[in-house]
Amino acid sequence: MTLQEIKSAVDRGQSVKWANQLYEVQKHHDEYYVVCTSNGYTTKLTDPMQERPSEFYISKGNNRCINT
Repeated sequence: MTLQEIKSAVDRGQSVKWANQLYEVQKHHDEYYVVCTSNGYTTKLTDPMQERPSEFYISKGNNRCINT
């Protein structure tokens, strides 16, 4: 997925994951982050993360609204 595809999917309320189900892309205060849901570790979603764009995907059956 491209950076814009990731952001658009999150804005639509879709659950975007990175690498596996533990890492979720979330939006907070108009910024996008990758959050480890098991320990809360958070890093900002940036272009360098696109080195491996194939590792981002939309999780099926787990769509939800994300607070902005």
